[in-house]
Order: sequence, then structure tokens, then C-alpha cells
Amino acid sequence: MPDTPLTVTTHPHEAGLVLLHVAGDLDFHTAGSFRRAIEDLPESPGPGVVIDLSGVTYCDSTGLTMLVRAYHHTRSSGTPLVLTGPDDNLTRMLSIVGLDRLFTVFDTQEAAVAALTA
Repeated sequence: MPDTPLTVTTHPHEAGLVLLHVAGDLDFHTAGSFRRAIEDLPESPGPGVVIDLSGVTYCDSTGLTMLVRAYHHTRSSGTPLVLTGPDDNLTRMLSIVGLDRLFTVFDTQEAAVAALTA
């Protein structure tokens, strides 16, 4: 089965943080697009970065590795990174490999923004 193309769209938020909307398959074949989006983040993205995973249709171990890299990339500048909207399969994967202890995950983008700007 062919990959669903990955799109990563970066949106500055009025509260000063950065929203990344990820859609499609986040896997070995598409990870480069995600990595470039993370590397292109502003050096100081305000109060935080929200990665919206509600559009992710599939994620493999390479995709999980990219999420961890994103976390370390933002943490190196002291910027919090949170996830929002993972489906049940991705939520389960995060839990199985222990990444639910690394990432703060919110059900909605609005809840994530509220937490980072409180």
C-alpha cells in the first residue's frame, strides 16, 4: 500500500506560539518532510510548539523517532512542545513505547494552546 503523502503546515498563533499541523503518513518514507519543518522552526517560538497529529493516518517507529527529535530540538532552546489530536492507534503506540511519559498530549488544539499560554 503506498504512503499517504505527508504535509506539515506551520502556523504562527496569535498567542505567540507555533502550531504544526501534520497530515498523512509519518513514516520512514516521509520523515524528511517532518524533520525539515522542525529544523525550520523559529529559534524562539514563543511560549511553545503544538504539534497537531489529528491528520496523521499512519505512524511507524521512524515517525516516533521524529517526534522525539522534535521534542529535543525545542527543549534545547527551553521551549515546551506538546502534542494534540493523536488517534487511538497513535496514542496506544506512544503508551507502549513509554513516550506518553515524555510528551504532554491534549485532545484538542485549543486545550494545548490554553495550557501553554496560561
